[in-house]
Order: sequence, then structure tokens, then C-alpha cells
Amino acid sequence: MYTTKKLLSFFVIFITSVLTFGQSVFINELHYDDAGADENEGFEIAGPAGTDLSNYSVEFYNGSNGELYDTVNLSGTLPNSDDWNGNPSGVGYLWFDNSGIQNGAPDGLALFNSNSLVQFLSYEGTFTATNGTANGQTSTDIGASESGSGTQSAIQLYGYINVPNIDYSDILSNNDGGWATWPSTPGTINLETLIFQDPDVPSAISATPATTSCPGDSSTIAWTGSLNSATAWHIYDDSCGGNELTTTTSNTIDVTPSQTTTYYIRGEGGGITAGSCGTVTVT
Repeated sequence: MYTTKKLLSFFVIFITSVLTFGQSVFINELHYDDAGADENEGFEIAGPAGTDLSNYSVEFYNGSNGELYDTVNLSGTLPNSDDWNGNPSGVGYLWFDNSGIQNGAPDGLALFNSNSLVQFLSYEGTFTATNGTANGQTSTDIGASESGSGTQSAIQLYGYINVPNIDYSDILSNNDGGWATWPSTPGTINLETLIFQDPDVPSAISATPATTSCPGDSSTIAWTGSLNSATAWHIYDDSCGGNELTTTTSNTIDVTPSQTTTYYIRGEGGGITAGSCGTVTVT
């Protein structure tokens, strides 16, 4: 009995890990149905810029019987695509043309990385795959459909993308992210999608002078790094995120320590997650 329980526990953990594998790369857009003859059908993959997709594949499933009807082996590298301001975002998008995508009620597609399931999404309902690599898995309905929309439309993922911690589940959970039918944007950022880039951890930090002659003398702290989506550098004088001394948008600040003090610096604000601090000590 003890061994059986251990084996069951192992399989539960294994299945859970399969279903959550590689959520930093995900299906981002899909076009499958037009008002007349279907045109420009395909799907888009998104994820961290520089990701090699050669080990990824997408399988298409018929929701009426759960059977696999098409497989696309992916290729290429996700580019460093622009955000809405025209700046490299750290997120990449690649569109793959694929005619003959079935029109739903329901149907679906599954993303794999080296045969490990990343996502199994469906539209116009849910179903369980009866063969293929997703055999036995139940799809997740994205909650949006085309139902004979125009050739320039698509189902798109929308929400906040946090760079470098890109994760599909976070996009859905943060500020009501989800799926909707909007004008297609193949190979570029989706509508209603905002990208937040975490600030750099300050590096090459220096204090000039590093040793002051008398208590209250001034020292200039300088560092390298970009705020990216953060709004300001926050400087603390007792611990990272502890007692805040001041904020600045420049990469220098003057301090007047009364004793040996370690200063902690990190970017914050703008919807990003505050990270690690860079430090420097002035004696």
C-alpha cells in the first residue's frame, strides 16, 4: 500500500509538471474562420526574445472525436519585437500560416516542447484528445471565437506581459487578461497588450569618495543600469526595501552619511516587480 501511494503521488506530480511545462512560450493568436471561404489561417507563438522554436510543435485536434488531424513542426527564433513605443521589448512573436484549421464547436490545438505538453487550448467548447501526443488530456476553452468573422480578424491573447519573467498564466491572472476577437496583428504585439520590463539590477556601483573625511561630508554614488518600465530608482540606507532615503530618475545621487553606511538601490514603480538591490558602502 505504501509503495502504491508513492507511485500514485509520483504520477500526480509528473502529470502536473507536464501540464505546466514551458509556460514562457505560448500560443498568442489564432485565425481559423471567415464569413466566406477561410483565408489567411494560422497561429502565432510568443515568448522570450531569442527563443529557438526548433524543438516545438503544434498539433491540431478535432473536437467532435478528439482525434489529431494536423501537426506543424515549428522553426525559427523569436525576434526581439517592438513594444507600442517602437522599442525592443524582450518579447518575440512568430506567425505560422496553416490552412485548413477546423472551425470549432469545438476544436483545438496543443503546443509541445520536445513532446512535453505546454498548452492544450480549444475554442467553442472543451474536449478530451483521444490520440496524438495530447492523448487523454482535456483542453482549456479560451472563451473566445471567430464564428465567421472577417479575414483581418483573429482570436488574440491580451494582458500585461512582465519581462523577463514571461509567463502565460500570469498574463491571464494580472489585471483581467484573457482572449478576445480583434483585428489580426500577425508577428507583432497584440491589441490591448502592455509589456513591462523589469529594471536592471544596478551594477558597477561606485562612491566618490568612498571614504569621507568627516561625518556629514558628501559622497556621490553612481551606477549603471536602465529603469526600463520602472519609474524611479529607490535608495535605502538600512536594507533592500527598508528605510527609504530618497528616489531619483538619474543614475547618480549625493549622500551625506554620518557613519559608515551601506546604500541599497533598485528600480521600482510602473507596474513592475521590485527585484534585487545593488549595494555600495561609504565609510
